Parts: sequence; C-alpha cells; structure tokens
Amino acid sequence: MMLMTLVLVAMANPQQAVPARPLGNPALWVTPSDYPAESLRQEQEGTTSFRLTIDAAGVVTGCDVTASSGHPALDERTCALAAERARFSPARDSTGNATVGMYQNRVRWRIPQARDLPIVPIAPILSAVTLPTGPKGNWSQLHLGTVKADDPLSAELLASPAVPFALEIGIDGSVTRCRVTDDKISAAIADATCQQLDSAKLTPARDIGDQPTASLYKGDFRWRAAGPPVPPAPRLRANRFATGKAVIDFTLGADGRPSNCQVVVEGTNPFGNEPDGPCASTRPIEPFRDADGAAVARDVRLTIAIEVNPAKDNAAPSGEQP
Repeated sequence: MMLMTLVLVAMANPQQAVPARPLGNPALWVTPSDYPAESLRQEQEGTTSFRLTIDAAGVVTGCDVTASSGHPALDERTCALAAERARFSPARDSTGNATVGMYQNRVRWRIPQARDLPIVPIAPILSAVTLPTGPKGNWSQLHLGTVKADDPLSAELLASPAVPFALEIGIDGSVTRCRVTDDKISAAIADATCQQLDSAKLTPARDIGDQPTASLYKGDFRWRAAGPPVPPAPRLRANRFATGKAVIDFTLGADGRPSNCQVVVEGTNPFGNEPDGPCASTRPIEPFRDADGAAVARDVRLTIAIEVNPAKDNAAPSGEQP
C-alpha cells in the first residue's frame, strides 16, 4: 500500500500572494499499481519527499527530490509520476497575475500486505480515500502442508520448524514467485515448501482504483503428518471399583428417616465417602406401608458387594491347573 502524506507547503515568495494548489486529489498521482517491478521483487520500501516547480499555466516544469527513500528507483518513479499527473491552479502574485510557484509533498511507498486497512484519512482538507487491500487466500492452503509416510523427506519435514516464506502475487491472484526467507532452512525443505505454495490461488490485492494489482504475501508454513487429526483423549471418570463388601442393618422409620445403622465392611467400602450408606443421607426415603396404606417402620438389611476379577495375565497358562 502507498500512502501520500500531504504537506501542502508553498515556498516563500514575496511576490506570491496565493500559492499554487493541486487540481484534484494528489493521492491519485501515485498508486500501488505504479510500484516499480524491480523494487517490488527486492521488497524496497521508503518515503520520497519532493518539490515541484509549477509555471504560470499550472504545469509542472521541474521536480527535485528533497529527501530520498533510499532507493533511486522509487525516487525516480515519484518525480516521473508527479510531473506526468499533477495539475495545478497556478500561484498568483499580489496583483492577481499568475506566476511561478512551488509545491512540496511526499510519497510513502509500502508493499501491500493482508493486514492493510481499507480506509485512512489522507489530510484534513481532503476526504477519506479508499486504499488498496492486500491479497487474501485460504489459510490452511497457505500455511499447512501434509507429509506422507513414504515421502523420503518425511522425517526432515516433520522435524523442521516453521518455514517463513514470501510470495509475489500477480494481478490474477496466482503465485509468480516463491522464496523462503530464512537462510537456515535447508534447500530441500525450501523447495518442498515452495512446490506446495506455487499452486496456491489468492484473491489479488486491489489498488486505490479498486483494480487488481501485484502484491506480496508473507507467512510461516508448517508441515504435519498425513491422516485425520488425532482426537483429544476423552475425559474419564475416576475408577473407584475395588473388591469389597458392606452389610448395613438399619431401621427405616414411618417418617422415611433411616436410623440405628449397623455397618460391617469387608475390604473396600462400596459406599466410598458415605461409609454409613443410607444413614449418612439427610434426605428422607419413601417409607414402607401396610395393607391399609399407612406408613410403618421396617428393619432393613442392605448388602452391597463389588468383586474385581484378577487380571488375565495372572491366569494360569493353558493346559495347567491353577
């Protein structure tokens, strides 16, 4: 994405009462589709400050770079485009006559990325301008690769860390160039990664005029083993089964309340945290009833036993008596 940060500075001129003013929106002088191809390939970015000389007819007659972006190709393209596309209302002197004037501005060259925002204010005197959007694609296709078990590189691919990459995307959304940006990644892994990414198809970036434009997509690529994802282990309830027996004698009253509990436990108590069984509960139980339906008390014996069979590997071998 390219941002034109407007300075709107008129050069001091004692004979100039009104400075030269641009006709139209200066943000349209330079667009992302104007990015020099070589600069895009080399990922050159920077800000070029420039000064235009405007004659009495409002035509640009000269352009000087006042602060370089650090890349001659970007500086030269800035002046060439400004001289070609900029049109002005000429400066006027104190008597109202058109005269020579100057205008300063700067262009920030930045390669479109997927995170670019769609709208940004350019300057208080101008309305918001829709800026280009970065390329977009299927995240899994662009960041995950599958390794088959019979792949001769399977062990190396699965052991490799994330592979950082940069893709040059054409105006049709296809990958025109892929490269791995970490020199520590082996050539074999880099080649395998780019072979996977070369077939990717993205939604291309769009420039300020909503036209598809070349761009750059960066990310990290990870390799994983083929096959369905391993489901997480299910959460299991605690196994409290252990061989044991409990015999509980108690009286269930006509009011449904257990009382007079006598507990005899052999081994592990099957009631666990309630060693007294029904007597430990505060909730009443439906009482017994006689033939007339009246609630009556009854003595109850409750026997609960758990038996865990021995493990099969402890069984006697076939043909032998235990």
